[in-house]
Amino acid sequence: MTCNLTSRLHSIIPCFLRTLRQNQCLYPLKKSILSREFSSAFPNHEDKYGELRNRLAAVPYLNLLDKEVDRVHDELCYEKDKRLEDVLKWCSKVFNYNARNGKKIRAVALLKAYCTYGFSMDDATWKQWDSDSWRSAVILAWCIELLQAYFIVLDDIMDQSILRRGEPCWYKKPDVGLCAINDALLLQCGIYKLLQKHFAGSKCYMNVLHEFLQVTHETVYGQSIDMMFNPINLKPRFDMFTFERYQTLVEYKTTNYTFRLPVHLAMHLAGGYSVKDFEFTKKLCLKLGLYFQSQDDRLDCFGKLELTGKFGNDIREGKCTWFSVKFLEEALAPMKKQFLENYGVDDKDAIAKILELYRKSNLLEKFEEFDEQLCAEISTLIESMDDIKGALFYDLFAQLRRREK
Repeated sequence: MTCNLTSRLHSIIPCFLRTLRQNQCLYPLKKSILSREFSSAFPNHEDKYGELRNRLAAVPYLNLLDKEVDRVHDELCYEKDKRLEDVLKWCSKVFNYNARNGKKIRAVALLKAYCTYGFSMDDATWKQWDSDSWRSAVILAWCIELLQAYFIVLDDIMDQSILRRGEPCWYKKPDVGLCAINDALLLQCGIYKLLQKHFAGSKCYMNVLHEFLQVTHETVYGQSIDMMFNPINLKPRFDMFTFERYQTLVEYKTTNYTFRLPVHLAMHLAGGYSVKDFEFTKKLCLKLGLYFQSQDDRLDCFGKLELTGKFGNDIREGKCTWFSVKFLEEALAPMKKQFLENYGVDDKDAIAKILELYRKSNLLEKFEEFDEQLCAEISTLIESMDDIKGALFYDLFAQLRRREK
């Protein structure tokens, strides 16, 4: 009965919010509702998930990561062979610029997942931050940060990007250039160096190793899809800009290593979870990944430059995004012609014309409708877990909904 009522509420909410958006006199009410955390719209969440939510809020994630970062750096930049001294000094520069100061979204997600899956609710050891179990989780979290750094260094080269996090992309630094390709490989090799040092011989080692190899393979497929959309020195392949292909791109290039990998690594480290558990979390992570990437698309067009460090990059680079797909799906011939002439052009005026087309087509309002529906689907899926571990996914989801960068 409760489950049915929750599902009905989730199906009603998108329509309700749409009504609020269309009626300006109700704007204060809309603002009040949307400014709350997602779960506050459903009072039973606090009772059902409160204990675990409080636990998740108490973990000093960034402090744990910062505490181990120098150790991770030193292990990556050490070899017995003294002839490698100059190489290891360069490796230190690569790590410090590309991995040390990232947003750590994926690392924190892994630590939250480990807090959820690694300790029962009556296990008081969850607060022992200096324990071997937490240290292992932090090392895995840094391995994910290395994977992220590896991907973005190469991605920036292929996209010919200029800025990353408000700073010049690594390959754009005068003393780097295309040496960045080898630097990316240094970061990738660091993952397996850490895994071998800290997990070889443990029960989870082969599963953890498989997860990293598998997700790397999948993300390479995702990058291939991205490059097919937008061949170098050619116009984007607009005939391929469909929502189905966009979802495939998001799954392979973003979702698998941003959400599925952190959760599954934590589950492997904790041990004791079934194939069914892994399959369900994969399904849920697919939805979270779509939400995450579509929000990224929104921020690139309508975010604040001072927060995101980028503006119109996707337009300039001719990327397949939620907005480009939706526009091409609905635009009439005259507007579509203007879009095709300006999308993927490295010019401020061209970017401005595309943004104006998006505004004239009310794409931001249509995005809000998509966003509301996807939120309802994610919430329904979490509720179907009927497990206190749903608090983890509501927590991850709430973080995504507050994103401004």
